[in-house]
Amino acid sequence: MSDQKALFSDESKPVTVTELRAENVKILKAVQVEFSQDGGMVIVTGRNGAGKSSLLDSIMLGLTGSAPGVESPIRDTQSRAEVVVTLASGTERVRVKRVYTAKGDRLEITAEDGSVFRSP
Repeated sequence: MSDQKALFSDESKPVTVTELRAENVKILKAVQVEFSQDGGMVIVTGRNGAGKSSLLDSIMLGLTGSAPGVESPIRDTQSRAEVVVTLASGTERVRVKRVYTAKGDRLEITAEDGSVFRSP
């Protein structure tokens, strides 16, 4: 039995990404995307090299700390990258923040009640 607190009170409800903010991730300088919660599809379009894959990789990097084929998420010439992914389940929200530097990455999860969980 785990003594860890669940991020959402009802774990049977689906969890969706409601917002992404990324700075200095791969080719992205800064981006903020709010995703519709009406259950519709999200379509990401753009020219080659516009950052479509970097946008999707940012979600993976924020939530898992890695993304396939990404050795260093920090944009060239920068020393720090940051990804914030907001998740929702029903009416509850959780913010997942991951900061990357040359020393590694740091994870911080903030629950709706203000509880903060950090990586060691």
